[in-house]
Amino acid sequence: MLSEQSERAIRRVLDYHVRGMFTESETAGKLGVTLRDCDLGQVLDIMPAEYHSLIRAGHAAALVHVADTDCLHPEWSPFGRIADEYYAAVADQLLEVNSRTVPRSRLMALCLPSFEREWGVRLVRPQKGLREPTAPTLIAIRADEQIYASGAKPVPATRSVWTISDGLATRLEQLWDKMLNTTRMPSGYPMGLDGVMYHFEAAGWKAGKAWSPRPDTRVGRFVEVAHTLAMFTSSAPEKRPEIERQLAGHLDWFRV
Repeated sequence: MLSEQSERAIRRVLDYHVRGMFTESETAGKLGVTLRDCDLGQVLDIMPAEYHSLIRAGHAAALVHVADTDCLHPEWSPFGRIADEYYAAVADQLLEVNSRTVPRSRLMALCLPSFEREWGVRLVRPQKGLREPTAPTLIAIRADEQIYASGAKPVPATRSVWTISDGLATRLEQLWDKMLNTTRMPSGYPMGLDGVMYHFEAAGWKAGKAWSPRPDTRVGRFVEVAHTLAMFTSSAPEKRPEIERQLAGHLDWFRV
């Protein structure tokens, strides 16, 4: 059922268009904000026929917006091709890219907030020629001071490690593959001045990013998985069973 609030919002936008305040393109874009949560058939049933083409255009804009917010955006991962001093410092300190004693990551998530400390979490598996780890292992590293504010100079960091089951590791790898196989170019420029940039990578070549996603989107839920992994790895042992149950719930939502 179309809510009264949504109907008022749609009629207001259409009225502004009739009065010449919005172009057709602007009208479609503004309708799209409301129509993404509405049933198109119900809207067409109650609106005059002369507005139907605008409403359909708005519905198309809404579908594009939903796709934008439900998919990671592609990138050449800056952590695989170091070209910036800040990214180089982050990769070295949080991802240990120059380490010869840590296996290559099977997946990783990196959180770069505008005003808070950066952190990264990744999954590694046993590798021939290395003594450690002997089982799938999560490694989380959080900077004790913000790397960006330090001018990319080395800062202290807290490293946490936790061994997980092969089954859980496989489910995580499946989720990363699922999300990184569905990246899409956004219709606009989804980035602001202040917020959080998330970078994800899997298998050493698949990469995607997101800028402050809404919690109720697919990407927002994926980001929550990354946060849960970081919390799981750095929490006290007695708290980990409950956090692992939360993690399993997130994975169940994605059906992996």
